[in-house]
Amino acid sequence: MSFKKTLLKNVAVFGSYDYITLVLEFISTMILSRLLLPEEYGFVAIIVIFSGFIEIFSNAGLSQAIIRTDYGAKFFRLIFSFSVWISFALFMVMALLAYPISLFYENKDLFLASILIAIQFITNSFTIVPSAILLKKLRFNEVGKFKLFSHLIYLVLMIFMAYLGYSYWSLIVPGILRPIFFYFFLERKIKFGVWIYGWKHTKLSFKYITNILKSYSLFNVINYWARNVDNFLIGKVYGEFELGIYSRAYRFLSLGIRLINSVFGNVLFPSLKKEIEEGKDYKEGFLEIVGIIHFLGLLFATALVVFPEFLVKILWGENWLKVADFMPYFGAIIPLQTSSIASMDLYVLNKKEKALISIGIPSSLILVVAIVFGAFFSSIHIARFYALMFVVIQLPFLLIFGHNKILGFEQKKIILFWGPKIVLTFAILLSLWFFPQLFTNIIVIVYIGYSIIEQKANLVTGINFLLKKIRG
Repeated sequence: MSFKKTLLKNVAVFGSYDYITLVLEFISTMILSRLLLPEEYGFVAIIVIFSGFIEIFSNAGLSQAIIRTDYGAKFFRLIFSFSVWISFALFMVMALLAYPISLFYENKDLFLASILIAIQFITNSFTIVPSAILLKKLRFNEVGKFKLFSHLIYLVLMIFMAYLGYSYWSLIVPGILRPIFFYFFLERKIKFGVWIYGWKHTKLSFKYITNILKSYSLFNVINYWARNVDNFLIGKVYGEFELGIYSRAYRFLSLGIRLINSVFGNVLFPSLKKEIEEGKDYKEGFLEIVGIIHFLGLLFATALVVFPEFLVKILWGENWLKVADFMPYFGAIIPLQTSSIASMDLYVLNKKEKALISIGIPSSLILVVAIVFGAFFSSIHIARFYALMFVVIQLPFLLIFGHNKILGFEQKKIILFWGPKIVLTFAILLSLWFFPQLFTNIIVIVYIGYSIIEQKANLVTGINFLLKKIRG
């Protein structure tokens, strides 16, 4: 079976669980948005600005190190111990930040909530190695199933606590417990156990993963703040309500990335590793997969760009209607965001982690400048300048210096593959800002038509596959 067919088969298995989870999550947000206010979501979003930053160190390339390595069980135990010790250190950092956060935002309630959210670092650390071991063995079905079960319990707990009137605590406490449920299911399957070694062994494990850990950590730090300066500024300048609205809209961008990249990424990385081990040229097949990712992202984005108000009313009600102003701008860049993120693992597979830093710093600064500039006007201008800067400057920069110069993709192929997509996305953003909705809808239709032509062969294959399944 070809690389593409094998990968898509595994994506279908792994993704089915993630998509069921997504449906359940949408249903839960419809309920929660009628039990909680934007201010309560904004309260938690303020803490997540900082906890999310610290969390990027908890799994900074550890899963990739396990999948990429040829070492065995002893190495996995060392990494497990290392991840647990790291999580305790991160917990302490967040606990120390709790009081300054409450002072900066002038809200004493943030103190205890920040400490409780920090517990997630510890509970998350127990799941990193067991899930990576299953992914390394291409056992996607089991990982997807366990994630679905643990997420379902998490959603039920949130709704139950919100119904009982626990306010923002209903968004915090279930998040601490979810990794425990996930670990319970993983442990029942692989019986990995709990391995916590002393300083000597911890230092030894760090020696083996130092390059990937440093590169991933530094890149993630740069990338995180580039993508969260907007939340920081809105929370401070425009308040919790505005941040609650903005973060809910931005969540669709994160949701698109999770829906597509988390599924494809978890399958793509070990699959590409296998192709490289067998000495095959993966680049052509990789671009085909990225094309499929882009097409899926476009389908997801279309509803956000064309029907934002309708979606908001159906999902969350009148209290959240302002979210519809932001949704089209984030929706428009989802296809390009998901497509470009899919390339990140290629740097690790080719052992060019350090190159992530060389392209990460300038590309992230581009977004920061756009966000700060937009903050001088309004929160909606932050979304506008963020989207425009990504499409016009950041993505072309990543393609020229990343794909072409570092990863070795041919310049002609890059232009033919990415050029029309960038032009059409740019046209959508301009029409959203300056022209009536009808003009935007026409561009979206053209974009979909172009993507259907580009993906004609894959669509025919997919339809035939579904028909065979139905007839069978």
